[in-house]
Amino acid sequence: MTSPEQHIELTDETFRAIGRFVYCFSRVVFWMRATIEDAVGNQHLAQIMCGAMTADQIQRAFFGICAERFDATPEEQQIAKSIRKRVVEAISFRNSLAHGDWLVGLRDVEGTNYPAQLGRVHPGSKEQWRLGQVVTPEELDARSDKLEVLRQDIWSYGMTAGGPMSLPWEDRRGTRPSDIFKIEGGAVVRKKEFNGFVA
Repeated sequence: MTSPEQHIELTDETFRAIGRFVYCFSRVVFWMRATIEDAVGNQHLAQIMCGAMTADQIQRAFFGICAERFDATPEEQQIAKSIRKRVVEAISFRNSLAHGDWLVGLRDVEGTNYPAQLGRVHPGSKEQWRLGQVVTPEELDARSDKLEVLRQDIWSYGMTAGGPMSLPWEDRRGTRPSDIFKIEGGAVVRKKEFNGFVA
């Protein structure tokens, strides 16, 4: 049993963690959309085009554009596939978080606090009923931390897979995704930090 003050603190912490995840996810989508805008060549028109697109439509356009304007090696195709898999997984969880049913701050008359729970119905799927999944602030923060890394990987990949940093400059070849990333144990890892900024 916890005090009413502790209950309020836990509830507030859960809401904070939900909000942080939503923000971090939005930055992943932002950098994919920025690559699309660069490829279109007119930011205003690209923003109009992307304005009503879902996150899944944006990721499809992002990876499609990178594949179209960049002649990737087999290793670089695997790099793209690995990054894309993480994006798709993030979108799936975000969809549940945004469209599911939350139960946060439940406390009974005896003073027992119940952890935050997220439920979602997926009609016709194998997991049609996914109710009462416990989601802690710690789990949400861990997911947000992964989104921070993914955001940087999206930016680096977009900039080097046909983006501005892939172009030759002063007799030097452009930077390629394989200069930044490698596949290790079936997953993409960084060889080195990319010389640029990510916000």
